[in-house]
Amino acid sequence: MIEPPRKPDIAPAFDALPGPYALLAADADFAVVAVSDKLLQNMRRSRQAVLGQPVLSLFGSGDGTRAMRNSLETVLSSRETDCIPATRLDLSGTGGHGEAQYWVFCNTPVFDQAAQLTGILLHVENVNRQLHPGAHRPAEEALNRQILDSARDFAIFGTDLDGRVTFWNEGASRVLGWSEAEMLGRESACIFTPEDVAQGLQAVEMRTALGHGQASGERWHVRRDGRRIWASGQLTQLTSAAGAPVGFVRILRDQTEQHLTAQALRESRHRLDSALDTGLVGFFEWDVVDGQVFGDERFAAMFGMAPLQARQGLTLPDLIALVHADDRQGLRRSLDTALETHADTTREFRVAAPDGSIGWVLMRARCYLQQHDKPLRYTGAAIDVSASKLAEAQVRKLNARLAALVQERTSALHMREAQMRAIFESSHQFQCLLSTDGIVLDANPVSLDAIGSRLPDVAGQPFHDTPWVARSGAARDVIRASLDQAAAGQTARRELTLELPDGKRHYDFAIRPVHGRDRTVIGIIAEATDTTGRRRAEEQLRQSQKMEAIGQLTGGIAHDFNNLLAGIIGSLDLMRHKFSAGQTQDHARYIDMATASAQRAATLTQRLLAFSRRQTLDLKAVDVNELVTGMADLLNRTLNKNIELTFRLAPDLAPAWTDANQLENALLNLAINARDAMTDGGKLTITTRNVTLDQAYASSRPELEAGAYLMLSVSDTGSGMTPDVIAKAFDPFFTTKPIGQGTGLGLSMIYGYVKQARGHVTIHSQPGLGSTITLYLPRHRSGMPDLDEQLPEAALPAGRGQRILVVEDETAMRAILVETLNGLGYRTGHAGDAAAALAAIDAGDAPDLLITDVGLPGLNGLQLAAQVRLRWPGTRVLFITGYAGPIARADFTGEGMDMIGKPFALDAFAVKVRDMLSE
Repeated sequence: MIEPPRKPDIAPAFDALPGPYALLAADADFAVVAVSDKLLQNMRRSRQAVLGQPVLSLFGSGDGTRAMRNSLETVLSSRETDCIPATRLDLSGTGGHGEAQYWVFCNTPVFDQAAQLTGILLHVENVNRQLHPGAHRPAEEALNRQILDSARDFAIFGTDLDGRVTFWNEGASRVLGWSEAEMLGRESACIFTPEDVAQGLQAVEMRTALGHGQASGERWHVRRDGRRIWASGQLTQLTSAAGAPVGFVRILRDQTEQHLTAQALRESRHRLDSALDTGLVGFFEWDVVDGQVFGDERFAAMFGMAPLQARQGLTLPDLIALVHADDRQGLRRSLDTALETHADTTREFRVAAPDGSIGWVLMRARCYLQQHDKPLRYTGAAIDVSASKLAEAQVRKLNARLAALVQERTSALHMREAQMRAIFESSHQFQCLLSTDGIVLDANPVSLDAIGSRLPDVAGQPFHDTPWVARSGAARDVIRASLDQAAAGQTARRELTLELPDGKRHYDFAIRPVHGRDRTVIGIIAEATDTTGRRRAEEQLRQSQKMEAIGQLTGGIAHDFNNLLAGIIGSLDLMRHKFSAGQTQDHARYIDMATASAQRAATLTQRLLAFSRRQTLDLKAVDVNELVTGMADLLNRTLNKNIELTFRLAPDLAPAWTDANQLENALLNLAINARDAMTDGGKLTITTRNVTLDQAYASSRPELEAGAYLMLSVSDTGSGMTPDVIAKAFDPFFTTKPIGQGTGLGLSMIYGYVKQARGHVTIHSQPGLGSTITLYLPRHRSGMPDLDEQLPEAALPAGRGQRILVVEDETAMRAILVETLNGLGYRTGHAGDAAAALAAIDAGDAPDLLITDVGLPGLNGLQLAAQVRLRWPGTRVLFITGYAGPIARADFTGEGMDMIGKPFALDAFAVKVRDMLSE
């Protein structure tokens, strides 16, 4: 670019300015450099008399001249505008003819392109007539007001001593926004900011003006619209003709734009100074004509040279020699191109420091041309960009590392995906990937092989319509409901039987949701394990365990029955030998021995039936507290003397619905077991209480119903049981007692009885801390009925010739019953099965009482009784049975019916027959 001229001639343009202006030199004399015609006219002076003169010499002497000098010096030091409103000066030679005049001055700094202060612009207004309206005629007043309003760049207004506005010019309306009508008589404090009002700044200025004649300053003021402006101004005291203060005149000029510009310039300079202070920016100048390069200290430091060398200058080749060898040629070409094209230039290059370190420099230079468009010089800056280059290198390194990590993670992801795909395809588990609405997306080979299909055959179909499920009936509906459950975020597990092309298969199904990062469901996994083979194996295992249990049971039964049969057969053999030898004196003893063995066999059979839950229960309402207290003497005789028996019986105990005889046997068995566990004595506690078993407790025990129960517990302080013993305690023939002291059927009998009565039994025990066995019996809902007691008969009751039909498939048993009844005076017929019995009845031989076994061949006893009653309504029926299945006495006790269980004593049988015939 062409170098600008040094001092252009501005006088012609300045002379023609319409206002009263003067341009002053920015030196100590403030000489007049240029002056407008308007100002010369107001001063009544010629241009030759004013140009070059110190401006203060034109205004005489006095306070006004001193205020003028202070204002000009303020502009020099602050480089900001300063105004002197309404200053009284004695301007000799003017139109005032030596009379003191009021003038308004505003001094504004003038800067060149390099932001250097080159002068001061002086703006002058004569406001003498405006401030002394009483001294002139009305025409003059109007003229003065017109002059006052013409100062539109200045806000000029007067106030009384209290600060209320007395006049307001057009400039004040323009600068501050309020009209004269709005402000006359109003407090002028409204133009001050709330902060200044809070500090009482207006009152301070008034006191200063009263004491010194005026007060000046720059600050923020508030316009009518709330916007703030930066204004410079002065408050001047107004006096009467007698010299007494009567008010104030304030002159303000809006300097907001200049203030913000100056502030921005200061901030820019501060930033530049900060940048320079870091040492990262250095300045240089390349004189193309002389070939010398000059630089400051920072420039010298970048190239590793002494500051003096840079100030004195060095040749361009010498400077290039300091550049890194690999970058010299590129820098040389860049400079040559700039010289040829007369263009600005920018270049980055490396510099080798004396310590061997490498730095980076960014050089920017502007070309200045001579008059013939030839390069004169390059001026610019060198910036140390080593840190940014290092950061760029680190960023590139980090980017490379990041790219490597991304590649590594991508490879790992691909490998993971391949591994998951391999697991998916090689899994023996049935697996399908579904969309959230149950559409098949993918399936592994195992699941596809199960239906003989390929993935394209099922992909895109609803899962419940595919060959896996479509022919499975109810399972299809279960899977549809499970898919809805999984879509809602819940896992569904089911055991299902599916009809597949190769037949029926059993599966453990799990249909679970697949969650995304935000925990929303994005898919569904259907998994199934084929349990067909496992179920077969489990069934075989159960069968094997059943056979093992049967073997154990039959072995125990055979052992005990062999012992009992040995006693019976031995006694009968002895009786036969004695009779053969003619010895009859001891036959009663052998009969008692055989009978005792037979009774023990009957007891063993009853226990087996109790364990198998096949005994016949006489269920009725039982007062358990009364039953327990009634057994107190028996229990005390059963226990050892060193065992203390205590009762904790609930006073409000509800009746139980159970078999009283079986409960007595169970309580006696528990007391005997507790006695055997307390060899050194101890304490036995029997407790009753009403309890309620909730659904949560009952759900884990399939045979137990939730509801109201009666609790009967037997606790001892004996040796206790280990967990292994507790696990086997209810097994038949399991005992921890020495050989010969127990059959191992006591607890199993209790367990079978309680379960058949729809109750529950638990064991709590720890070695050395005793045991507690608790029975939970169902409560009776309708209160306690009266209990009928049967008193023993002294002799067998005789009949009166009534007709009785005996139906029994066991020949020996049938013969005994017939002989017994005949001996008691009854007329007895008999049959071996139901068909023979019905034939006898159809022949007209109707009985008064039908005695029949339940377990007959063909029609059973219940069916036979029904047929007989069809022919002869009202016929009484007595059922006899040794095995009645899982049924209770109530099933045999309709009107005119009863039962008696095998084995039974003949006297009890005779009483039962007498009772039924007498009803």
